[in-house]
Parts: sequence; C-alpha cells; structure tokens
Amino acid sequence: EQPGKMELKHLFRSGCTVDDMVHQYVFLMEYVANVLSEKPEVMTVRRRWCREQGLADLEQWHLVLIMDVSGAGPSLLSGDVLRYLKRGGATSAAHYPASMKRAFVVNSPFWLSGFFAGVRCLLPE
Repeated sequence: EQPGKMELKHLFRSGCTVDDMVHQYVFLMEYVANVLSEKPEVMTVRRRWCREQGLADLEQWHLVLIMDVSGAGPSLLSGDVLRYLKRGGATSAAHYPASMKRAFVVNSPFWLSGFFAGVRCLLPE
C-alpha cells in the first residue's frame, strides 16, 4: 500500500462514503480468503510450504502488509479518513483477526513515530 499516493479526502468529497470503503475492504478480504487463497497454484505453494515447515495440514492464510508511507502527511487526513481507518480496523479485528501475519512500514518520515503512537490502538495486536 502507498497511502501517500492515495487521495482519500478527494474520494470522500466526490461522494464515496465510509460505508462504501468498508464494503470494498470486506469484499477484498473475502476475495483473498475464499477465491485467491483457494486457487490451485496458490494451494500448491501453500502445501509445499507446510511440508517444508513440518506442518501436517494447511495453515490458515495470512497477509503480509508492506506500507510505503513516503509522501504521507497529516494533510491527507480528514474526519472521513479517520472514521474509515477506525471502522476498517474494527472490521478486521472482528472478522479477520488472524489474517495479518506481519506489517512493515517503509520510508517513514520523522513525524510518523508520534502519529503511530496515536493510531496504534486501531491496529490489531
């Protein structure tokens, strides 16, 4: 993901709602869980990985998020953007609690450490 290149404020000003964005997020997560992760070529890789790890059965699918925050700044935030982040985080925690295996934030500007302390409560543990 590249939030510094997203124009969420503009998207919300253009008529998209927080409900629309949460619906899109749920659609994406369901697609990954029920379509993408069940494709034969993905299943082959998953089975091979499980064998190499000494696991008897296929493990649950997991996501690795790489977020490039270059260009991101407080000016990209608005009430709708914050509501979307909060609702997206709550939806993820309620319905996909084990889906995120790792998250990496790259190209982080100096101010982000203070901001991260404020939004940490929105992220699953």
